[in-house]
Amino acid sequence: MDIVHLLLPTLEHFRLLGYWIILALALWESTAFVGMAIPGVLLFPTVGFLVAHGYFDPIDAFWFCFLGAMGGYCLSYYLGTAGDRFASRFGRLTSKIDAGKKYLSKYGLWAMIPGRFMAIGSLLPFLAGFARLPFRHFVAYSGIANGIGMVTYLLFGYFARHAWISLGIWSTRLVFFLATTAGLLGIFYLIRTLVVKGAWPLFIVLASIICSAAEGVGRNPLLKTFIDRHPRCASFFWERFNPERFEGFPLTILCLALGYSLVLLGGVVEDLLTADPIVAVDKRLATLLLAFRSPILLWIFLKVTLLGSWQIVLGGVILFSLYLLLDNKKYFLAPFWVTLGGCTFFTTGGKWLFQRQRPFNMTHLMEFSFPSGHTAYSAFFYGFLAYALARGTTDRGKKVDLFFLWVLLVTAVGFSRLYIGVHYLSDVLAGALLGFSWLIIGISLSEWRKSRRTKLEVTMPPPATRKKTYWGPALFTAGVFLYLCIVATFVPPYFKESPHPAALTESMDPLAPFELRGLSRFTETISGSPQEPLSLMIYVQNGNNLITALEKAGWVKAELVSFRSLVKAFKSALLNNSYPQAPVTPSFWNGVPLDIAFEKETELHSVRQRHHIRLWKTGYRLSDGSLQFVGTASFDKGVNWLHLSHRIDPVIDTERKTFVDNCLEAKIVSNYEEITFVEPSMGSNFSGDAFFSDGKMVILHLFH
Repeated sequence: MDIVHLLLPTLEHFRLLGYWIILALALWESTAFVGMAIPGVLLFPTVGFLVAHGYFDPIDAFWFCFLGAMGGYCLSYYLGTAGDRFASRFGRLTSKIDAGKKYLSKYGLWAMIPGRFMAIGSLLPFLAGFARLPFRHFVAYSGIANGIGMVTYLLFGYFARHAWISLGIWSTRLVFFLATTAGLLGIFYLIRTLVVKGAWPLFIVLASIICSAAEGVGRNPLLKTFIDRHPRCASFFWERFNPERFEGFPLTILCLALGYSLVLLGGVVEDLLTADPIVAVDKRLATLLLAFRSPILLWIFLKVTLLGSWQIVLGGVILFSLYLLLDNKKYFLAPFWVTLGGCTFFTTGGKWLFQRQRPFNMTHLMEFSFPSGHTAYSAFFYGFLAYALARGTTDRGKKVDLFFLWVLLVTAVGFSRLYIGVHYLSDVLAGALLGFSWLIIGISLSEWRKSRRTKLEVTMPPPATRKKTYWGPALFTAGVFLYLCIVATFVPPYFKESPHPAALTESMDPLAPFELRGLSRFTETISGSPQEPLSLMIYVQNGNNLITALEKAGWVKAELVSFRSLVKAFKSALLNNSYPQAPVTPSFWNGVPLDIAFEKETELHSVRQRHHIRLWKTGYRLSDGSLQFVGTASFDKGVNWLHLSHRIDPVIDTERKTFVDNCLEAKIVSNYEEITFVEPSMGSNFSGDAFFSDGKMVILHLFH
């Protein structure tokens, strides 16, 4: 079953709509001021990535991107012709406008070509209109700039997709997981940077538009009549949007956020009770993450998940409370403790109310699953900590950093619960929403208490300020020391029992792994998608006997994938040289990579063309001790230079026959039979090469 495609709906259902979404986003990205919030460096390469995946036609995608960008440029030019009247409304963006003016005056309209790849690119058309540059010249240079820009961005995304495929072909699941995580963290950091630099201009523009709209509505005669007749109602409404009082606009925003969070939380609970698709997604995601398990990552995420444990949170709560007392911020204490109690009560109550079993039958070792307590406590505690620290600084960049650090931490803790297999996705979502809801309540109570303080209490400096500035770092150091101590001594209950190596199962039935244990009959890509069906089953005394026997048939063991072997294989492919032991691209079965691979050169004696098989141990053996291997066979007919891998012959049954014939000719087979294993099928591998199979399997018993 293709787990990845079952987790989310494919974009194919929205392909036609997707083109218009691309057009709208390209228009927005290329419009002055507001375009800073949508980075073209992310938008257009993403489109190229989807083009490489086959979701969009490359020519159509280019034209929709190009026309959207041209529309945004022309709109910006028109806004620029409004001159000082329009620019004066955005006085706080003067520095960006001045930077664009200098750049445009230095290079002229040619500046628009490199400007297409810069943060001030969407301002240049506005400045061109502001300077009354000829519209015909502007359109010509805009067409060149957007044409070059769209081609560059789309090609970057296109090749990034194929580079990702190459990584998936040659890397282990650990490397693939780490590389994907690093890429997501890079995107996360880029979004944070763009929020700092681009969201503020967008906020200024939107605030100006809203104020202008409010002024226009306020001059409406009908509204004036209503205000005159219902002054108390009108006063109450306007007070809800008063930014000067906490009971005004701040409380309105907090109430809306709380309401939205509670609606989402209610939706997750409803999905759980009615067994909506999210429940099926829960189990599929848990199964998918099992395929990416590795001792190193498991060790890392066990340390990460402790950040949400009750031991760390309780210690952090005590240290944070001491900090508030010592730093004269006592007005935070009561709201913090009250909402912490509410978060704890509802989290514990939810577990006993729903009594959802944990994944993989681990409820007997722990409490119930729904909602995730680690995620709820992380969302609330670290969120309140970030809020208190943000309240003590006027630097907008630091406030954004604290927000993103909180999001990253909660995401890491939530994902760690999924990775180590103790929670479902809906558990984590519910925990995050529950913690976020109580965080909003805590912030609201804190702001209300702060607003009720007298002006004297607010402005009075605390005594001994210099000494108290050291309490924060000291308590933070104590918190880090507490975390390190718990990390060094804590053993999760679900890992207290020492695992014993699995003993080999004895069975005379060759299909026992599939019929008794329900193992997959197909190989998998690195992401869990099915590939070729298994077509070989070999019984041999041990691994050394397997290598010796197949060498007699002309098949040699392939080298393991390493930097040295990959460089040698690439050099041999480039020069069309022989490399009989060249590494084979990794493939997976039952969530594990291949155990051993063999290959045989053709008469060309080139690494570009070869026969090869991949084999896995099943954990089963016969009564005489013969180990059971299963595997696939395929013929590499050439090189896919885009993916740096081989292209296989789609008729994989022919390669199975070739391997069996070689073994029979070498007289290393004591017995063999052919059975129907799966239904005839066709598909493609991770590299995109098509194949078809008759669904049969050959069982070989090799001499000892």
